[in-house]
Amino acid sequence: MPGLRDVPEGLSDEEELARGVDANVRWSIHQILESPEGQRRLEEGRVKIVGAVYEIQNGRVRFLD
Repeated sequence: MPGLRDVPEGLSDEEELARGVDANVRWSIHQILESPEGQRRLEEGRVKIVGAVYEIQNGRVRFLD
């Protein structure tokens, strides 16, 4: 639920789902970046965190800003 705080009410079901998926990815990235393990790996230069969504309907991966 914390990742869904910024999804506005009153959207169509399709738009609400799309925004909810994006918000979930962003929240997951936030949790990784805030974790001690994630911070260590970033400092070591061993990982790069990139948010993306796999779109089942067209088989494409959409990278988030």
